[in-house]
Amino acid sequence: MSTQKPASDRPPDSSTQDSERDEDREKWYHDHRKYLVEGAQYHARALDTHILTLAVGLLAFSTVFMPNEVRSVPWWSGGTLVSAWFLLLVSICCMLVSLYVGRKDYEREIKCIDEQYVKGQIETPLEKGPYRLWVSGLTCISLWSFCLALLSLCIFGLTGVFDF
Repeated sequence: MSTQKPASDRPPDSSTQDSERDEDREKWYHDHRKYLVEGAQYHARALDTHILTLAVGLLAFSTVFMPNEVRSVPWWSGGTLVSAWFLLLVSICCMLVSLYVGRKDYEREIKCIDEQYVKGQIETPLEKGPYRLWVSGLTCISLWSFCLALLSLCIFGLTGVFDF
């Protein structure tokens, strides 16, 4: 008859704790990496794409149909049309840079987490990438310039309708 306790009754030895720690670290790595990849994919499809599509559509629409109206409105109204075009271009450029910087930030963080995983140094979650503030700032600039461009186009359209 053996005097050894069943495995569940024995205190965990250091090898069991190390293997559990390795399993936890590996699970965290895979979960966090999956989160980052999904974030990169979502970032590429989110609000940015919609603003970009609307800004390009408004720019195309306004450059095709509105220049003929400039002749029949006051001089300052033509300035609102030009400012709307400028703001739409700013919106488009900011959005494109935001998409590029956001994608690069996720790629940088994926590379960092891969390096830490290979070295076996993953202990705590990583800090957020340094460019996330840039992305949100550029997205805000793009959104505001889009809204101001829309307002400028509305002012231009109203001057043509009401003959201010």
